Parts: sequence; C-alpha cells; structure tokens
Amino acid sequence: MKVFIDTSAFYALADSNDRNHEAAAEKYDELLDRKTKLVLSDHILAESATLIRRRLGYEASQRYLHLLEKSETIGTFQIAFVDASLLHSAKVIFSEMADLKLSLVDALSFAAMRKMAIRHYFAFDDHFRQAGFEPA
Repeated sequence: MKVFIDTSAFYALADSNDRNHEAAAEKYDELLDRKTKLVLSDHILAESATLIRRRLGYEASQRYLHLLEKSETIGTFQIAFVDASLLHSAKVIFSEMADLKLSLVDALSFAAMRKMAIRHYFAFDDHFRQAGFEPA
C-alpha cells in the first residue's frame, strides 16, 4: 500500500515538542511495520526541510534529509517529481478548491495522489480529508 506523507507529519516527527509528535511517531512506526511505501512530492521534501531548518535548526534539517536519502535507497520512501502536467493539474485543483484556502503545495500533493491513485494520507492537515482523501 502507498500512503502520501505531508509536511505536517514530517514536522511532527522531527519536533518532540510538537502537539502531534506522539501520534506521528506511533503512526510512522505502524506504517513501517506494515511495509507501507510513503510517497511525497519534491515540493513536500523542500517545504519540510525548510520548515524544520527554520524552527529546529540546521542539524535537524540535515537529519531529515539524511533519513529521506537512506529511506529512499531502501524503498521506504518514493519521491514524486512535479512536471508540467502535474503542475497544470495542481493549478486546476487550486482554483476549484478556492474555498478551502489551501496552499499550492497542497494542491500539488492532491494532484500527485490522484495521478498515482493514492487514497490515504499521513498528515495533520485537514485539507486532505476535505479534499476527499482518507487518513492512513
């Protein structure tokens, strides 16, 4: 099974003081135990690294990037790279869901999930549920 992982989950995992840290750690362990492939976009990778660096420091962002690199090598993570077609789909979603006030990165996530037929997400961002996806 594939599950899309969002910046909100990565940040909660990285920050032991985050209100979602404990739930994130439990869910992450559960997903790994089930051999779930965690999918993220290159934009989620960049957004997460930036957020972690700004709030937790350079070393924390380096740990995050190292974890992704190692995990991608062994097949735990898959990075979906945004191309022109996916960007176009995201712009349509961004426009159609204007009332949700989502970010373009969220719209890119939804476009990637639709393209890859991923129904489940690991996130603490309610926009995924509002867009019709299901929590992992």
